[in-house]
Amino acid sequence: MDYHNFSGEQFAADSFFRTWVLHPTDESVRFWTKFLSHHPAQTESVRHARRLVKALAEAAEALSPAVAQAEEDAIWEQLRQRIADEEADGRVLPL
Repeated sequence: MDYHNFSGEQFAADSFFRTWVLHPTDESVRFWTKFLSHHPAQTESVRHARRLVKALAEAAEALSPAVAQAEEDAIWEQLRQRIADEEADGRVLPL
């Protein structure tokens, strides 16, 4: 995956990124450490995305499993739609 132009929202929507944030492995830690060393301009986007992923995970834990999954699915769908809209517009909007 070519992450060097990703926005914070795009990082947060990426399953590999979310897995690294919530369930890091040695491999994922190495990958993201290397990525950030090669693309330091992405540091703030990665920080923003990590906060977003963690906040969504914490919110989901507070809900019952069925409600949490439905809410999480709705949030991710909204995020995917927002990313698609931004890409279609050629602009990036803050979250």
